[in-house]
Amino acid sequence: DITYKEDRDQNKELYEQLKRGEIKEYSFEKRYVRKDGRVIWARLTVAGAMINGEFSHLVALIQDVDETKRYQNEILYKNKELDTLFYKASHDLKSPIKTLEGLLYILKVENPEAAKGDTFQYLEETVRQLKTQNESLLQVVKINELDPAIEPAEPFAILKACATDQVNLTVKGAANLKIKSDPYFLQLIFSRLMQNSAQFASHEQVNVEVTYKKHDKYHGFTYTDDAIGITKEIQDRIFEMFFKGHEQSKGSGLGLYIVKKAVEKLNGEIDAAPNPVGGTVFKLLLPLNT
Repeated sequence: DITYKEDRDQNKELYEQLKRGEIKEYSFEKRYVRKDGRVIWARLTVAGAMINGEFSHLVALIQDVDETKRYQNEILYKNKELDTLFYKASHDLKSPIKTLEGLLYILKVENPEAAKGDTFQYLEETVRQLKTQNESLLQVVKINELDPAIEPAEPFAILKACATDQVNLTVKGAANLKIKSDPYFLQLIFSRLMQNSAQFASHEQVNVEVTYKKHDKYHGFTYTDDAIGITKEIQDRIFEMFFKGHEQSKGSGLGLYIVKKAVEKLNGEIDAAPNPVGGTVFKLLLPLNT
């Protein structure tokens, strides 16, 4: 048998279903063993030919996907290595950051006047940014490792819980709207969007409006703010890791990257565009059936 031993059961089961008329065709990726012993990947597509209502013979197409599969596996391996690096680096930084916070606190208590100086303020802000960056890196690793736990969720309730004093939130849609999704990932998406809006607020409080529309296959959310906004030149880059599109950015450059990763985990889509009257418009699509 040229089929790799671990793929034989699946191949046999699909073949039997085809013979019984339960399915008309099937297609899946499987491994074959060459004469020289090397294992290669291929996509097998099989259809059954019927004559007078009876199963007659098979028509099969085998497509070589070995190079593509190995490339995909290599990417998965490198991504896993990257996650491990992120986790180790972030974990190792926790202790030094706590030490720095402790030293700054002692300095503030023992020398209040020095704590009022620009140098101390700069050190305090630097430690805060380092802590934020570290927490964001850990969050990236967590998102990659977690599988969504789909259950009834109330997106508008989650939205309102995420709003801080810096955000004036307006929600348009059914207040008791329930969808099937992962509450943790929804909270992550909405809280990070609001943090981004607040960071780039052009005044003391940023205005955020969220509207809902049900599509054939998706729940559609339109998130609009009146912050500084983005330009068309960078709208396709704002979800990139560590991208900072404005000099006012004091964050980790991971906020919107985390939003994108969380949306992808839910098999959704998100894009951003400049708001003609100022600010940014985010369009979020989440599948109706997950």
